[in-house]
Amino acid sequence: MSAEGMAESVSLFIGGAWTRGEAGTRPVINPANEAAMGHVSLASPAQLDHAITAATAARAAWRNAAPADRGSVLVRAAGLLRSRLDDLARLLTLEQGKTLAESRGELTRAIETLVWNGEEAVRIAGSSAPGRIPGSIRRRQPVPVGVVAAFTAWNFPAVLVARKLGAALAAGCKAVL
Repeated sequence: MSAEGMAESVSLFIGGAWTRGEAGTRPVINPANEAAMGHVSLASPAQLDHAITAATAARAAWRNAAPADRGSVLVRAAGLLRSRLDDLARLLTLEQGKTLAESRGELTRAIETLVWNGEEAVRIAGSSAPGRIPGSIRRRQPVPVGVVAAFTAWNFPAVLVARKLGAALAAGCKAVL
């Protein structure tokens, strides 16, 4: 959807490709005038299964990526949001009915969240402690748990997505949103 409010359709991104939802579309309504400003695609159960399968297949590569590389992806994403802040704020205002200042604030928090998670990616480390048996060591090593199913509410779309995806991706997990 463009910041000018022209009706466009947003597709699903599954397995590295944009695709139309097989379960139809849902309008995105501008609360100020109740006009459809665009449509979002709805995934079918088969497309959801495909998204999970694709995320699972890509899991090993992302999990094994260096934490600094995972972090740099998040920091780059934050930079892209920052470079488009004004257009995205206008779009968020049209979609949510927030003031422009509120939309900028939410997007700024989303950017800060992505940067913070990107910087934290390199600090995800294990720890060691002496065990009960003399000479033994107990080690705690965080590992990615798998594919994350991320659900968010409608009212803070930018910051809630950043919170869900930023943490999962920094930790080395793939996600389906």
